[in-house]
Amino acid sequence: MTFYKFMNKQIEKEVALAYSDCHGDKPFEETEKTRNLSFRASAPVSRDEAVRIMEKYVPGYNAFSPSLLEHLPKDSQVTIAREGSVCVYVKSKTKLSLVEGTKLLADEVDDVEGMTRLWWD
Repeated sequence: MTFYKFMNKQIEKEVALAYSDCHGDKPFEETEKTRNLSFRASAPVSRDEAVRIMEKYVPGYNAFSPSLLEHLPKDSQVTIAREGSVCVYVKSKTKLSLVEGTKLLADEVDDVEGMTRLWWD
């Protein structure tokens, strides 16, 4: 297994746990104990990998849909997060504007640590 695949599997495990109340059929009383409302993945993944992971573990969450991430620049590196609600940090050669963030239906678009932070309520 390549390091890249190993890291993607690691990030997927982190996201699955942080969003444990958003997928599967376990009762909320159980997933409430494992979900993480203050989470940022330990490393970024490609845009397409972020879409794949989010489709699996956060298929829909209010205005957020994983397919929205397909509108990010193709070279985007996406750090999946959860800050109460769905959040991602995006690094790309193409800087995202507030208008582009709004097209992604994000409720908040900020520049943080050299990345664009997108947050959906």
